[in-house]
Amino acid sequence: MFLKKTFIIALIAGACREPAPARTTTLEVALLGERIFQENCSSCHSFDSEPALSGPSLENARKSRDATFIRESIVEPGRRVVAGYPAMPDSFGHLNEKELDAVVYFVANEVKQ
Repeated sequence: MFLKKTFIIALIAGACREPAPARTTTLEVALLGERIFQENCSSCHSFDSEPALSGPSLENARKSRDATFIRESIVEPGRRVVAGYPAMPDSFGHLNEKELDAVVYFVANEVKQ
């Protein structure tokens, strides 16, 4: 009887819990990051050495910079300015944490689709 009551209580408790949040896949994060990059960054930056845009190429960012450096460059754009380029505009405050994480992930990682 005790075991039966324990089972019923556990069953009810399990049914009352909120469902686990849906997990976002790496590809979904990368695609979101790519979209945000295209909308907010690609007019100044590319991943190619050519053509020269108003911002430095991010070709080497994936090789030589970690995600923390990239995030700091977006959040505090005047902190590190690449010689020969103007400071990046401070215009990314509209990005929420998920979007910021996604664009940092996209810039920091070479994602093959």
